[in-house]
Amino acid sequence: MEKIFDIAKDSEKSWGVIAQGIDGNFEEVSSKIFDKKEEITIYADIDGYIALSTGLIAGSSPWMHTPLIPVGNFVSAGVFTEHSAVANIAYYNNSVISASSFVGYDSSHNGRYTSANVSAYVAEHPSAKYMVLSTNTTKAFSANIYQVTEVGLISRVETINNSVSTINGKIDDINDKISNIKKRSVFVSPKMMHFSFDDVIAALYDLTYRNKVSIFDNAFFDMLKNMHDTYGCVFSCYCFLHILDTDESTILYSLSDVKDTWASEFAENSSWLKFGFHSRNNYFNYGSATAEDAKEDYAEFCSQIYRITGTYDCLDLCPRLQNFAGNLVSCQALRDSNCGCVGFLASDYSETSSTEGRHSGYYLSLDNAQIIWRKGQFYDYENNLHFFGSSLRLDNITGVNVPAYMDKFETPEKYGQSHMVVMYAHENQLYSLDVDKLKNTDYKLRFENACIWAINHGYTFGYPMNRIMMSV
Repeated sequence: MEKIFDIAKDSEKSWGVIAQGIDGNFEEVSSKIFDKKEEITIYADIDGYIALSTGLIAGSSPWMHTPLIPVGNFVSAGVFTEHSAVANIAYYNNSVISASSFVGYDSSHNGRYTSANVSAYVAEHPSAKYMVLSTNTTKAFSANIYQVTEVGLISRVETINNSVSTINGKIDDINDKISNIKKRSVFVSPKMMHFSFDDVIAALYDLTYRNKVSIFDNAFFDMLKNMHDTYGCVFSCYCFLHILDTDESTILYSLSDVKDTWASEFAENSSWLKFGFHSRNNYFNYGSATAEDAKEDYAEFCSQIYRITGTYDCLDLCPRLQNFAGNLVSCQALRDSNCGCVGFLASDYSETSSTEGRHSGYYLSLDNAQIIWRKGQFYDYENNLHFFGSSLRLDNITGVNVPAYMDKFETPEKYGQSHMVVMYAHENQLYSLDVDKLKNTDYKLRFENACIWAINHGYTFGYPMNRIMMSV
C-alpha cells in the first residue's frame, strides 16, 4: 500500500499523461482500423471489360472488373453460380493501367482464381506486379460477385487490432491502479498514520509450529490483513531474534526456527507488511551495548528476515528499539550496517509517567526530546539519524476511547505532532501462541477506530522511513 501511495504521489501525473497520449492517438488508430476493414473485401465495379490486346478497360455493360490489386496481396476470386465465370486476369508492371504497363492476361482458370494460380503466372512473368480481374454477367450487379481479399491489409488490420488489444490492456491496468489510488485517497496527504507492533516473534513461530498453509491462517496476521484490506493501513512488526525463559538461560524459540515456506507470500505483501529490528531477546536492550553487539545482532536479524520473506523489501529501516534504548555507538552501528537503519521511533508522548513524554530515549538529550514533543520528530544532523515520536500506545486505551484521544491532535498543544501519527501495541498483549488466537477482541476496535479517524481527517497510511525528506 505504501508503494501505491508513493506511485500516486510521484507517478499519477505521468499515468495521466500516458492515458491522455493513448486517448489522443486512439481516434487515429480506430479510423485506420475501420478504413482498413472497409478495404478488406474489394468488390467489382460495373465499368466495362479489359481489352486483352492492350489491357485497357473498355466501357461496356454488363462487364465488370476489380480495382488494381498488388499480386502479392491476392487471395482468391470467384462469382456466384448464377453469373458467368471469371473471364480473365490482366497483369501490369506498375500501378497504371495502360498499354505500356500491360504485361499479359490469364484466362486458364475459368470460374475461380487462387493465389497459387497467380503465383504460377508471376513465376513465368516476373514483371507482373499488379492485376485486374474481369468478367461479364447477364444479371444485375451483386456486391459480392468478387470476393478479393488483400492479405497485406488483413495483416495490417490484425497488427493494429493486436496493438489496440495491448493498448486497451494497458489502459485498463492504468485505470485500475488509478481507481485503486482514488479509493484510498485522492491525493497523498502530508499527514500520515503508521501502525506497529513491538516484541513480535510468536506469530512468525506459529507458522512453523503449526505448519500453516498460508501466513494468513495465523490469527495475528489474519487480523492485520483484514485491517489492510478494509482500510488500507500498513503495519510494521518489530522483532526479537530469540525468546528466553524466565531465568534468561534457555532459548524457547527463535527467528531461525521459522521456515522459509511462506517467503513468496510475505514478498507479495511486502508493500504493507514489514519487519523491523527490536532487540536480541526479550531481556536485552542497547542502552549500554557495544557497537559490535548491535552490528552482529542486526546482521543476524536481516539475514533471517530475508530468508523468511525472500526479499529485503520487507524491512522497515526505521524501527523502535526495545525500551527506546540505544546508546550512540549502537545507533551508529545500526545506521552503518548493510540495510542500515535511517532512524528510530522514539518514546510515547504521554502515558509514560509525569514526564509527559519529555524523557529522551536513545542517546537523545532532554532538549532533543522536547523538539519531538513539539514537532513530532527530531533530526540529528551530526549523526544523520531521524527520530519520530510514538503517538499512542494502544495497549493503554480502549477502543471506544480512541477517537477522543485522537481528537487531541486537532488542538494547538498537539498540532505539531499531527503530521505523523505513530500508533503501536505489543504482540504479547494481543496474540496468544498457545492457542493461535487473539487475546483481546477490543484490539480490533482500537485499530478500526484509529483508521476511521485517520481517514476522516485526511490521513494516508505509510511508513516513517518513506517520509524522511530532510537533507544534511
